[in-house]
Amino acid sequence: MAQWEDFDFELKVWTIKEGSKANKSKRMWYIPLTDRTIALLKAQRTYRDGKGKGLVFKTVNGLEVPDAYLGSSIQEDLGFEGTTHGFRSALRQWCQANAAIEEVAELTLQHTQNDRTRAAYARNQLFLKRKRLLTEYHEFLHTGKLVTEKLEEWRRSDG
Repeated sequence: MAQWEDFDFELKVWTIKEGSKANKSKRMWYIPLTDRTIALLKAQRTYRDGKGKGLVFKTVNGLEVPDAYLGSSIQEDLGFEGTTHGFRSALRQWCQANAAIEEVAELTLQHTQNDRTRAAYARNQLFLKRKRLLTEYHEFLHTGKLVTEKLEEWRRSDG
């Protein structure tokens, strides 16, 4: 599970170490953090109470949150019917509707190449492109506005 030590708020990155439960791939994975995500994380009681150490998310009893925690009670916890996979699906659909680069969208979901030959050469995590995509998506979630000019700009850029 996520540990505060895995977050670098200065660099705006969450590092998921290889071999951790949250890491599907066999290599270290870097997740870009938006300013709003950092604000949400810092608002967690575990950040204030734990001085930035230990588990990020805990149950009310202070235990590690089980993997299926939200999956079993999402309607009760969030007030609407759905699945945790639906959050990932919503991001992917937004990427598709806004002409995001497919490879960037897939890497944002930590989907990696199944083809071993292609995977051997496709080692770049496209961190800056994923950061731009997540920033735009985050902005869309908070404002409901699409910033297609920015999407066009980052699609053409090398970052």
